[in-house]
Amino acid sequence: MIISHSRKLIFWKPRKVAGTSVLQAMSEWCNGSRDVVLRPSALEGYPSLGRNTKGWHTPHVYPKQIRQVIPKNIWANYFKVTIIRNPWDIYVSNFWWRHKIRKVKGRLLHSMDHLVKLFARELPAMHEGPQRRMNEYYFDGQKPLADHYLRYENLEEDYRKLCKKFNTPYKKLPRMKAKYRRSSSPYWQYYDRATQAKVVKWHGQIIDYFGYRFGD
Repeated sequence: MIISHSRKLIFWKPRKVAGTSVLQAMSEWCNGSRDVVLRPSALEGYPSLGRNTKGWHTPHVYPKQIRQVIPKNIWANYFKVTIIRNPWDIYVSNFWWRHKIRKVKGRLLHSMDHLVKLFARELPAMHEGPQRRMNEYYFDGQKPLADHYLRYENLEEDYRKLCKKFNTPYKKLPRMKAKYRRSSSPYWQYYDRATQAKVVKWHGQIIDYFGYRFGD
């Protein structure tokens, strides 16, 4: 999460959207003494550029939490940015992240049928975790929260445009926390009709508003 008073910018970081890479890059923009940069400790050889983090406890802050802390005029007048990603793809990314955390070895890499069954078994638990609140990163009821959305599917080019808007030299985004998906199969191969429909039920607002569809 970033609150940059020097840039008049607020950026929040949903889960499983390459947010760590974008946060690392945008942290270099923040040179004001009061700027808030909330990120984990140094990762994968990159320095931690965190600052003014007292009172904040996770980099995955919800917009509602930011609004509860900052003055209303700052929320109203600062440019608000976040990242959006196809929800079906997010759950597959989360699936592999969970198995990285559990240190599960190569037994996952059997047939695609095996992965589909395992994914279906774990999908409800994934939803009952932080992903249950995914919609809160994007909407206050029916109202969209951000002024600008970086699309994960076009992230590098969207980030380049954001740099141009803020008159900041563009540098290619670092590729962080991207080595845990141990299968090249596209996300739609993990789903059957029932699991596909569950994601629509949970996150239909995101799917409809951002124009996502299932499949290639």
